[in-house]
Amino acid sequence: GHLLPQPAHAGLGAHTAPGGHAVADGHPTPGGHSASRGHSVPGEHPVPGGGHPATGPVPGTATRLTAAYGPAGVPAHAPTDPGRPDSLDAGHIRAFALSRAGRPEEALAVYAAVAEGRARVLGPDHADTLAARQEEAYELGRLGRHGEAYERYHAVLAARIRTMGPRHPDTLRCRHNLACALGALGRHAEAHEAAAAVAADRTDVLGPEHVDTLLTRYEVGYALGRLGRWNEALSVFRQVAAARERVLGRDHPDA
Repeated sequence: GHLLPQPAHAGLGAHTAPGGHAVADGHPTPGGHSASRGHSVPGEHPVPGGGHPATGPVPGTATRLTAAYGPAGVPAHAPTDPGRPDSLDAGHIRAFALSRAGRPEEALAVYAAVAEGRARVLGPDHADTLAARQEEAYELGRLGRHGEAYERYHAVLAARIRTMGPRHPDTLRCRHNLACALGALGRHAEAHEAAAAVAADRTDVLGPEHVDTLLTRYEVGYALGRLGRWNEALSVFRQVAAARERVLGRDHPDA
């Protein structure tokens, strides 16, 4: 299977959010920046509840999320006070939980409301506004609305480059997502070029065996395969598999 784009908050390990705050796996922070193990898994679709595709959701997660946010089919609420940053932060966390519960349409609606509120309160180029916009794009992709997802990623990327520079980790994550969106649109030559550029920059910024670097190198291999360059794709996949085994251990689900 093809890997999905990384949510704005996601990775396979702890990240540092804009502003320099370290973020623990799986816990969204008030600013909307979090790292989520299992939300975007290399080569697989995300599993509601945050589990790995091979093992399923974390036991009890879906039950807890349903108790907190209601059963599927019951409309999720937008932020109660879109003029207050803390209400918007709570809305971002609500959307995150809805996404993890496998309810992308509702998550998209709440992320959109959060993004609009943050744009008014914090400004359209604020890091938290861009995080919510990027989550909108992620949910659009999950819903198969790849053209809209591409346009949203493209707009977010332009803002991230203006405000953070082209090689900030959050910019690199958005660039990775844009490469994935190009692939989903069947634009595989462009996807390969974009992913290769991100892989090179992630190698320089994060290191050659950082999990995010390996994620993008996997995307390079996938694009090569879609272009019919199978020998090159196989070589990339073998390199990524060997690196993951070294970094994560042979028994890790992503190795």
